[in-house]
Amino acid sequence: DARTAAVIRMRALGDPDVALPGGPERALDAWRPWRSYALRHLALGGGA
Repeated sequence: DARTAAVIRMRALGDPDVALPGGPERALDAWRPWRSYALRHLALGGGA
């Protein structure tokens, strides 16, 4: 699915600018070209 492909792009291929489908893509536009890192930070609880 699209989410799995996005995670592979982030983790295996090292793409620094991936927004997960269904995620807050519009809110993360300001983080371009580092959206992958921003999403990882938020997923690890750094957004609290």
